This record gives sequence, C-alpha cells and structure tokens, in this order.
Amino acid sequence: MKPSQPIRANWGHGRLRPLESLANFSAAFCKLNGTSYAKFAKFIKNYLGIQEWPPASLDAAGVRKLCVLLDEPEDVIGSVIPPFAWQSSHPILSALQAAATHTADLYFCSECVAEGYHSALHEVPWMRSCAIHHVGLSRAPVAAVGGARFHRYCSALTTCLREAKTGWPQSPADDQADRIAHMMPLTEICDWMTQARSRLAELGDVLWVTGQLVGDMDVGTALGIMAALVPAPPRFGEVAIPHQALKLTIEHFESSILAPIEHAALAIGEICWLHRLTNLKFRRREIEPRLHYLNDWTARTHPTCKCAWSWSRYSGWSPLRAGDPPPWGSICPYEKLSQELRHAWQCDVSPVSGEYRLSRDEWLQLESLTQRLAEYALINKLAQDGGGYALEWKISSQLEQLLDALTAFQSELELKQGIAWLTGIEEGLPPWDSLPLSEGAQLGATPEQLFLTKWMPTAAA
Repeated sequence: MKPSQPIRANWGHGRLRPLESLANFSAAFCKLNGTSYAKFAKFIKNYLGIQEWPPASLDAAGVRKLCVLLDEPEDVIGSVIPPFAWQSSHPILSALQAAATHTADLYFCSECVAEGYHSALHEVPWMRSCAIHHVGLSRAPVAAVGGARFHRYCSALTTCLREAKTGWPQSPADDQADRIAHMMPLTEICDWMTQARSRLAELGDVLWVTGQLVGDMDVGTALGIMAALVPAPPRFGEVAIPHQALKLTIEHFESSILAPIEHAALAIGEICWLHRLTNLKFRRREIEPRLHYLNDWTARTHPTCKCAWSWSRYSGWSPLRAGDPPPWGSICPYEKLSQELRHAWQCDVSPVSGEYRLSRDEWLQLESLTQRLAEYALINKLAQDGGGYALEWKISSQLEQLLDALTAFQSELELKQGIAWLTGIEEGLPPWDSLPLSEGAQLGATPEQLFLTKWMPTAAA
C-alpha cells in the first residue's frame, strides 16, 4: 500500500459507544475485519505509532488518528481510555488504577453484554455493580495459555458476547442521543474521576505522605478521599466497593520555607525523622505525653498477659496455648508495640545507652544528616551524656511549625495504628494482619504554596 493511500477499516460511524472497553472495541474490530488479535495489535500499534496495545494512555494525536480511521467523534474515542486507567505514581490515584485488568478474570454486566456492550468501568477493581443496570458484575475465566494476555482476555469477552445471541457486533447507530442518555451514569462517574484528579493536581506534587503509603493505601480510603474532594455521583455508593465518609483539612504554607532544605539537597522525610529524634522541645511536648498514654492504656487493657501470640527475633510470630506465658527470649504483642513505638520515637538517641537505641545504619544516617545540616548552618550540635546529642535547630518559625505538624500527626497516627493492631489481635486476627485506618496525610507542593492535606473519618473529625 502506498503511503499516500488512506487506510480504511470496516467499522462505520456510530458503532463505538462512550466508555466502551478496549477489549470490546478490539474484539469487534477483529470480527468485522476478519483478522486475528495479534495482527490487529500489530496494525494498530504501527498506525498510531505506539509501543504497546492496549496503551496506558493516548495523546491527542492518537485520538485524532483513530477518529479518521473509525469515523467516530473525538469525545467518544477519548472516552475509550478513561482517566482512571492512566498510570500514576500518586499515592491516592495509584490505589484506584485497574492493575488487575487483562491479567485475571473477566468482569462484565450480563445486561450490558445482552446489548452487545462492555464498559471500561466494568473492569476496574473498585466497581462491584454496573452503574447503568445496578446489577452485580458477573465473572468469566480467562484462559491461562494461548497467546498474549490481552488477546486471551478479548477472546473470553467475545465468547460472552456471542453466547448472549444479540447479533454482536451490533450495527452502527444513526442517532447517538438515546445511547448517550442510557450511559449517563457511567459518564458521570468518569467525569467525577476527572474532576477529582484535577483537584488532586491542585494540591501539588506529593513530597511526603504518612498513614497508608504508596501501594498500600486501602481502595476504600482512596475513594473516600476523592469523594471528599469532589462529591461523588448519585448512587455511587451502591455500585462501588464500600468506602468511608472522610473529612479533609488542608493547611497552607509558603513553598519558600523549604528553600534551606532544598539547598542542602535533603528530602522532607529525612528532616522529619531527624526532627522527631533530636528536637527536645518537640519530644517533650508531643512524644512524652504519648508514651505516658501508651503506658496507661496498656496497664488498663493488659494487666496480666493472656496473649495468644509471642514474637522473637529468631522465630518471628508463634502461637501460644491459652494461659501460657511467652517463652524465654520472646515478647507478647503489647510488649512488641511498646518496643516498636519507643524505637520509632527514640527518646534516647545515644548509640551506647538505653534499651531502644538506634541501629548502626540509623546512627550513621543521623550522623550524615546532622553533618550536612551543620554545614549549611541549619543546626547546632548540643553534646549530651553517653556520646549522643540533641540539636538546636536554626530554621524559620514557619518551617519549624510545618515539621511539628508533620511529625506530630505521624506520631499520633502510629499510636492509633498500634492500638488498632492490638485490638485486631484480641478479636482473632493474626499479628501479620491489621485493620486499616482511614486516616492519613500528605504534603503537596506547587511553586507558590505547600498543602498539608489530612483525612480522617467524619465520625472522628
């Protein structure tokens, strides 16, 4: 074929529907053009100039090319790769990505399949029902072998569509108005995700996050944060997985207060760690009261040890028979939590004294950080007994206020998580499981401002 000749495909204007899944589009294209999935993938990658199919995203030029090939409107083409499928390292968005799509079972709405349709919103792991028909999603297995994973996924969808006996692929629609109205619930969810994503972008690039970290955030918490930023569509709670109502608080700081830290080429997380260990005023104001609270709480809830588990550095967690004390060299979960929190909060930073001393690597890190901060005149070292030291911080009051806010929130959250962990063990959970807390914070930065965003359940707000 000469380069000047237009590439044509058997498709027809009005056949593609809003928010149609890439698998549905790919399967229909192969059926109408009498080609295999492998040949179609090779063709579409060459035509669009992309490296993989399905793509993680498609730029404006790629959308326009598909518009020409299929004779479909740009907004419909663009909706086939919705914003919630884009790759993102954001700790909230990453929890909502359809990571399991095309790798495990096929999920679909039986009523949509009866209409010859399968939506991208049927594929995301946080949807449990179809937003159009409000019926639970069905599941079909995907073959373990027999070509690329996406091709096997398309084949499983093709089987479901054929078994529905609806004359799939259906003929193009002359008037899209009824079709668009029918799919409005899906469009509303997609629009909501787009707006919430934009709102997240306004809160800046994430510099620091506590609570559930990147890759570990509970999906229900992520949905709750998005719904707190932008109200979710009506009846969204009926079709998505359960998520808790959250309240957000946002504190503002000037970005310029981080200039001394950036000049020293240090990360905010490193500074928070050092600040909590070495700032005597902060430790007396924030850490010591929490240690007293932990001691009092343990004395009330654990007057005698009847724990079902013990831990040792050699064997890890081991079950105990009822009434048996932990073996020699082992500790119970309550002692383990106390040890972990004291180590994290580190009331004694001396390398040679105290039960909860720093590890060798942590001590080297502390020495390296303090030396660098001293070089940039951000601290003075104050020698203490036992070879350790505290620090006199020479930073602006605004930066100290920010560090206090970050480390105080992190310390309080660690205490809450520890108590929730012990509560879960008392209720029968093994020590390696935990009940997630829908609470956390992130620090985002724009060129002008810093945004400290905290989220917590509305009942606790």
